[in-house]
This record gives sequence, C-alpha cells and structure tokens, in this order.
Amino acid sequence: MKKDEFLIIAEKIYKSSKEFWEGEFPEDFDMELKLAGKDSYLSSLELVTFLAELETELLNFKINISFLDKILEEEVEDVTCAILYKLINEK
Repeated sequence: MKKDEFLIIAEKIYKSSKEFWEGEFPEDFDMELKLAGKDSYLSSLELVTFLAELETELLNFKINISFLDKILEEEVEDVTCAILYKLINEK
C-alpha cells in the first residue's frame, strides 16, 4: 500500500474517532503521531478502537493487520503511525 493511501485512511479514522475519545488530541494527523508507548495520546482502549477501524478499512484493500495486536503487545518502544505503516508493509 502506498504511503499516501494509508495516510488518507488513517487520518479519516483518526478524525472520526477522536471526537468520541477522552482527552485532548492534536487537531492534525501526521505520521509521527504516537499511537502507543510513552507520551502516547491514546489509551489502550482508544488504540484498540483505532486499530479495529483501520483493520476494517484495510480489508477493503485485502490487507490483514490482525497480526499487529501481538506486535504492539510486545513492543516496548514508541509506536508512531510511520512505524505502523512500516509494520503493515513488511507483512
């Protein structure tokens, strides 16, 4: 998947979801937004919601991201949208 296609989908999900999330979130979405790890804006529940919506959208492109749950559970460092994009394209 091309980066600009991913960015459009992820941004659409972010903007539609953040109004239901608690807390303050940056207005603009970018690839350096921290999804998990230290200083992440998202709680665990918000991250799961974001990933579930992303998985639904990416299935339209025949891209399965169900493997991300295990990777993110084991990941100790920060996970940005750019890292998420890289993980998706490596599988």
